[in-house]
Amino acid sequence: VPRIVSQLPNVPARQAEAPPAPAEVEYARRGVEAWRQAEAEGRGVFALDGKMIDAPLVAVQLRVLERARRAGDPAPAVSPPR
Repeated sequence: VPRIVSQLPNVPARQAEAPPAPAEVEYARRGVEAWRQAEAEGRGVFALDGKMIDAPLVAVQLRVLERARRAGDPAPAVSPPR
């Protein structure tokens, strides 16, 4: 009986290495900009496109921008949320 080896465990790693879609990068940039504005105003939570955004979601957007930067997109360098 031939042995079948699943490649599924490698899928998330490969997806993480793939550059993000342009729309994903644009949303991340807008999210980080809104986060900077909210932080300047002393707010930890803010709305973007009618959705509540907090520090864990900002961290996701920062990772998107980092993936874009590694793929050659001049994504802005930003500090992680506090």
